[in-house]
Amino acid sequence: LAHSGLSVSYLMQALFNILPAHDAMPRVRLSAQRARDLDASLPEAHTMLGVVAALYDYDWREAGRRFEVAMSREPVPPAVRSAFALFYLMYTGRFDAAVSELELALSGDPLSVEHRYQLGVALLAAGRTEDGTSRLHSALEIDDAFMPPYVVLGFMHTRQRRFRDALADAERAYAIGSWDPVVVGLLAAALINTGDEARAQQILAPLEDGSAPGTSLGLGVFYLLRDDVERAADFMTRAIDERYPGILFFLNGPSGAAVRASARWPALKEMLHLPETVA
Repeated sequence: LAHSGLSVSYLMQALFNILPAHDAMPRVRLSAQRARDLDASLPEAHTMLGVVAALYDYDWREAGRRFEVAMSREPVPPAVRSAFALFYLMYTGRFDAAVSELELALSGDPLSVEHRYQLGVALLAAGRTEDGTSRLHSALEIDDAFMPPYVVLGFMHTRQRRFRDALADAERAYAIGSWDPVVVGLLAAALINTGDEARAQQILAPLEDGSAPGTSLGLGVFYLLRDDVERAADFMTRAIDERYPGILFFLNGPSGAAVRASARWPALKEMLHLPETVA
């Protein structure tokens, strides 16, 4: 379990753009393989190998096999169930199934801010906006310094053209995680949408040289929120090449609808090797 936990730590560093994905994700794989070598039946080890197959290799068949093994032994740990839902079912477009799995995960760990947040995301993706928003706020009721719900709320409020609400969400996220280029992109877009272009350019400036991990993803998010689909797709293409695992969150959820409706989507989908269950 310690080796499996280490693999989770490396995954978080890739997801939140602390380490470049090409540095972090091989470490996720090695730690998970070590866990599996020590205990071939360990669900958490197969889960993390499934995550690597999905988010780094874009090998959805192998990911499915790994998650099938991970989910085969009762009781299924809540963290295993949530990873299966978030990184496999969600990213292959099976939103209702993801909701069902995350409801089970939350019932097994009802005070988990992560499971509440993940269920909120799945509900939003399934078109259940009110339920999803409620779950996101329930995570913040437990821990108001947990950054991810603010990011998702910022995206949702931008899509609804509630720009002042989106700015409030983005400011909270930035106060917690100003190091994350995705949060930088969110705040910069929110500032421009509310008329403060000067501060937006100041916020974006650290991303200009492209050296920070996740820069391409952050700029892709910025242009996505500014309704510039072509430039968003350019940076998202780069993020796929760089294997940033967060790319699927933005492309295959509600926030990526404009890209999926564009002429750029077939090529992006092919790069991600997404199965035909994904529109």
